[in-house]
Amino acid sequence: MRAAQKWLEARGYKVQSRESKACGYDLLASHTRLGELHVEVKGTAGSQGHFYLTHNEHLAAMADPRWRLPIITDAVLAPRLRMLRRYQMVKSFAIEPVQWEGVEIPT
Repeated sequence: MRAAQKWLEARGYKVQSRESKACGYDLLASHTRLGELHVEVKGTAGSQGHFYLTHNEHLAAMADPRWRLPIITDAVLAPRLRMLRRYQMVKSFAIEPVQWEGVEIPT
């Protein structure tokens, strides 16, 4: 999370946490000239990008043109960050559901 925040701040964004809001992204990044970004941070210790999205995060990614996904690889030793837009995420990653939830329907 910190690597993404530093990356955004270095580009002139003011960053606020939205993690507790369950809004489909972790950070609200505001720039006086460029507007807002809704940033969902994902990281991995490995060199190949790999992440999980919650249902809410996926809905936000598909519906919100301001949604961004920084992928942080080699997060432990030498973090590398790629900032992706929705179309780049869909083009670069196989996005597949890995779990389904069953909720009883009241009768």
